[in-house]
Amino acid sequence: TLEKCSELLIKYGGHSQAAGVTVDNKNLEKFYEKMNSLIEKELEGKDISPVIEIDAEITPEDIDFNFTESLRKFEPFGMGNPQPVFMMKKLIVEEVKTVGNGDKHLKLFLRGESGTPKILEAIGFNFPNHFNLVKGNKVDVVFNLEEDNWNGNQKIQLKMIDLKLAV
Repeated sequence: TLEKCSELLIKYGGHSQAAGVTVDNKNLEKFYEKMNSLIEKELEGKDISPVIEIDAEITPEDIDFNFTESLRKFEPFGMGNPQPVFMMKKLIVEEVKTVGNGDKHLKLFLRGESGTPKILEAIGFNFPNHFNLVKGNKVDVVFNLEEDNWNGNQKIQLKMIDLKLAV
């Protein structure tokens, strides 16, 4: 797509994950217009809804320090080796808190539908609009598992990727 705008650029380059351009100020507006037009044409008729690939559906009973220790054997995570993504369905929301600067992070305390006494702690960064959505309901959660060590207390928490009301 950058090649199709080359006449407006001083220099450009990149690869499938990133690109850079240098544009003369006098051509900046034309560049924006042409890029927008090319992108609209490229995306026309395509479903660009976000998709989350889930590695496994698990239950609260699956989560313990042995499980997280097993996951560490797959590290380091990054490009080409993404962190595993899990899903749990119909978790009962026991408590909801907002945390962080501006209360924009969501902290949930969840229990499995089976009535297990095990409470799972979940954190969702930049989830402020979900506070009223989940309080007192059952939810389906997509997450990564993390061990958290704070002031000598070790715990496992769900780092939420997505969240919705259970059906």
